Amino acid sequence: MDVSAPKPLSFAGFRNLWLGQTTSQLGDAIYALVFVFMANKVTGRADVVGVVAALTALPFLVFGPHAGVVADRRDRQRLMLTADLASAGLLFAFAVYVWLQPRPSVFVIGAAGFLLSTVNVFFLPARSAAIPRLVPPEALQAALAFSTATMSLIQSAGIAFGAIVLGPIERANPGIFFVSAVLLNALTFLVSAFFVAKVPAVPPAERDTHSSARQDVAEGIRLILREPLLRITLPVSLLINLAISGFFVVYVRTNDVWFGGSFATISWLEFGFVFSMLLGSILAGRLNVRRPGVAFTLAMAGVGLCVAAMGFATNFWAYLALNVVCGIALPFGTLPLMTYIGTAIPDEYRGRVSSVSSMLSAGVQPVGMAVSGVLLQSLGLVRLYFVMGGGMTLAALLGLGDRGYRAARVPQASNERSEE
Repeated sequence: MDVSAPKPLSFAGFRNLWLGQTTSQLGDAIYALVFVFMANKVTGRADVVGVVAALTALPFLVFGPHAGVVADRRDRQRLMLTADLASAGLLFAFAVYVWLQPRPSVFVIGAAGFLLSTVNVFFLPARSAAIPRLVPPEALQAALAFSTATMSLIQSAGIAFGAIVLGPIERANPGIFFVSAVLLNALTFLVSAFFVAKVPAVPPAERDTHSSARQDVAEGIRLILREPLLRITLPVSLLINLAISGFFVVYVRTNDVWFGGSFATISWLEFGFVFSMLLGSILAGRLNVRRPGVAFTLAMAGVGLCVAAMGFATNFWAYLALNVVCGIALPFGTLPLMTYIGTAIPDEYRGRVSSVSSMLSAGVQPVGMAVSGVLLQSLGLVRLYFVMGGGMTLAALLGLGDRGYRAARVPQASNERSEE
């Protein structure tokens, strides 16, 4: 690692975006776990939980392509600010509902998740496209690693808060527990909007704005097909996510069957995973990985093997240890790929490439989440863990069959202008 490289936080635009995101991620870390936990407590049925969880992923499939086009046509800073304010408004409304109705209906829980994810679909490609404009090329990998590590740290803090503070509240009064988590997340989006408002304008590069949205999407897909790494990575990611997409539904069921079913227990398991992602992000950020395709395959295959082994880890500490290994391994595959997209893809395409990636990875999750609840009834926990982990490992190894995928390298830093 080049110690002389500029530090990401020395650039005001990136610093304000980072401050906003770390705040909102603190609330998200609590809310994401509470959301599925809430659906499970209200219904007690794994298949219904799977459907509710699927609704949170469906917007990536439905709106993903259009979100990328919008990020490549509009100022990315304004898109992020609008998304933060909309998320805060949605969550405040949901908090009022949960306060009036401590055991919310499954329909309302699913609708809230769907609407919040719809807003997030438009935020993510704008953020991905903005970061390479807020730091110089030579600081991009450090910025991505720092952002990922911070996200893991904040998630860890949020989950630990949930285990230590919200866990006892959940046991004493589930109604207050739910509304507290939702309201906290709403407040964090307002704080995020405050900092995002300070980020300088990040308009897309000049381009032909007379083409239709459908033409823009098609143009982005053609670019992906011309890129040896992306044209293999994206379908491989689709298969990986199809295999693993039901994990959180299985996670909740595992907590019920093997570990007692309390919110504190599942919070500590998730804490182990995200905190280890922090360690993995720090380590991966220090490495100058030049072949992102190979790194992605090795990391994803390793995670898949650990997931398969979880089916035999009925002991809490053994399960936690496998969670930690997964968290450490993931950034070694994802960070080099993110760096490649940030350096090899022209600015005017980054929003579309990011949204297509999100669409393919998250778009299959509704299917996987809905099916996993049904498969739990027929296969049981042990077999389903083996199916998920084995499928993930086999999908990851498919990429190595393509020579261009194996040979793809992260480009050297260019002289693209950044904004301080």
